[in-house]
Amino acid sequence: MAAPLLAGFSVALVGVAAADHDKLRWPGPVLLALSIAVVALVASVQAGFHARSFFYSAADVVDWWSEEEVAVPERTTHLQEEQKAHFGRWRSWSTRACVTYDIGITALAIAVTLVLPPPPGTHSGEWFRWLACGVVAAGTLGELIWISSYPARGLWRRWVILRNPQPRDGDRRVRRDREADGSAEAGRERA
Repeated sequence: MAAPLLAGFSVALVGVAAADHDKLRWPGPVLLALSIAVVALVASVQAGFHARSFFYSAADVVDWWSEEEVAVPERTTHLQEEQKAHFGRWRSWSTRACVTYDIGITALAIAVTLVLPPPPGTHSGEWFRWLACGVVAAGTLGELIWISSYPARGLWRRWVILRNPQPRDGDRRVRRDREADGSAEAGRERA
């Protein structure tokens, strides 16, 4: 995950922007955007760390418990329910990690866009800096469009699944599930 690296870069850029504020056209908005980026990217790292503690497989549960303990039906039911609850918590924390990462990336891109314009009275290479500002602004806009399309892509996937709830034998999920439970041969025999 790039969040720790980008958070460190943002902290360094805050120091540079604070020290050389006279060389920036808009030092206040730059520092604000960088501060938002630092906080959001660090929050993303923390949320990702917490999310990981709730993500594990059924095979992990079997490895953690002895065969005798897993063989008890009540215990197995309890462990399955606990894993399902933990999966919900993982989803919640991983969503937070993604949202804060997107906020951090966007704030960092806005800060870089605001750093690039030349300060008033600068004449050498001024148009290069404005051109660079435009390139980064276009990239920032593209990132915002990409981020805002997440819900639409999720709705599209849900619509496709609802329209076709039965997986076909050729689907990767079906093949993977059959191979995982040892019924790959049974699937081939039916085909």
